[in-house]
Amino acid sequence: MSPFWSLPGNYVSEFVTGAEFVGNGPFGGFNVRNGAVDFAPTSLVSLNLPVEEAPTPPAEDPSLWVRVNPAATDDTANIQAAFNTAAAQGRSTVYFPKSTYNITGPITIGGSVRRVVGFGSAVNSTGSFFNNGGVVFTFASTLTGPITFENFVSTFESNQNGKFFEDRSPNTVALRNLIVFGNPIYNNVGPGVVAGKKLFIEDVTMAGFIFNNLKVWGRQVNSEGRTTSIINNGSDLLILGLKTEGIRTIIDNRGGGRTELLGAYIYPVPLENDPPLDPNTPAFINTDSTLAITVAGSWNNNWVREIRSGVTQTLGTSQTIGPAGFRKIPLYSSYVVPSSVAAASNLSALGTSPASITLR
Repeated sequence: MSPFWSLPGNYVSEFVTGAEFVGNGPFGGFNVRNGAVDFAPTSLVSLNLPVEEAPTPPAEDPSLWVRVNPAATDDTANIQAAFNTAAAQGRSTVYFPKSTYNITGPITIGGSVRRVVGFGSAVNSTGSFFNNGGVVFTFASTLTGPITFENFVSTFESNQNGKFFEDRSPNTVALRNLIVFGNPIYNNVGPGVVAGKKLFIEDVTMAGFIFNNLKVWGRQVNSEGRTTSIINNGSDLLILGLKTEGIRTIIDNRGGGRTELLGAYIYPVPLENDPPLDPNTPAFINTDSTLAITVAGSWNNNWVREIRSGVTQTLGTSQTIGPAGFRKIPLYSSYVVPSSVAAASNLSALGTSPASITLR
């Protein structure tokens, strides 16, 4: 069988490993500057997705903030009451005095709320609610503007089956300064799946994201969990800084999603009671979508699994660089070339030349 980089197709892919290798990877040409192969060199680019800052929460007078009153054992009713009060009175900020809060049922956030502040509070699920798939916080479709949720930790175990955030709001969401676990941690559904909706994730330890048709910006993301860290289904996803622990796939890119990961350290240490890393588990999966990654660390022999029109190929350890236990991929860039892109200038911007691809 021909090596994967010689396969024809309607896609362009670039795999770059330092000064030795440049050019097109799976489903395209492959250029090697050490003399083994000497095709015309191609430009070396990532996706260049736009960078955007999270919205600044409203500067509401602290005297107008709505306070969550800690309860003796079960805080669910008090937390929901605070959000209901804020919505009824048109307040924008709900805050949790630093404490540990026990939640046994779902909490819905809607109306005028624009900011939820935890001041380092811990949120704990008691009983069977979370284990049985319960959703802790729902951003409701009734939210009338963007919302920021920040400064919490959780004592949920990452092998539980609940969901920490369910996003049904069509508005922008920002998650900041959080250490929380779930399975998944975040999923946008229903009215929360709308073109142009934005999500910002900043300074978080979280795993188990499902992004559906979003525009997502992640900064300083620490992913530790027992499920796929990120499933990108048709979203534009730009991550500036990622560190991982665990032995599950890091990013599963599908549905025409565009994922750009700039700077990551991959640390496949098994979490407590986990088996060793499965040699067949890929670090990254890209299915008929667009992926650009700059990463370092260690993994098995399946760094990237590329699936194009039903054909599967794998980027293995031998195609990365660096010593054992600390391999590097300075740039792996694989993308779908849209049929509308025909001008040579546009193709150059995608990091290739017109002669090296077939448009359809």
